[in-house]
Amino acid sequence: MEVAAREISSSLRQHILAQDTVALEEFEAQGVQITHLSPDLIAEGRPTAMNAWRRAAGDDELANEILNSQIEFMQELGLID
Repeated sequence: MEVAAREISSSLRQHILAQDTVALEEFEAQGVQITHLSPDLIAEGRPTAMNAWRRAAGDDELANEILNSQIEFMQELGLID
């Protein structure tokens, strides 16, 4: 079950990345200016974001379980330490 969940998650992530590219191209074609943040700026803001996520989850057990799962996933992707 775990392997199947990871495969589905990976497939969904690939689909989302591909669709994001299509959406960005469509926005640019309509004259929307796309701003890409530098990896350094994103890394600098990540602790603030994570603190906000923790505050939003509060004491809710399920919210924290989901948050921890997402944090683990981000660690596997190398997005956070």
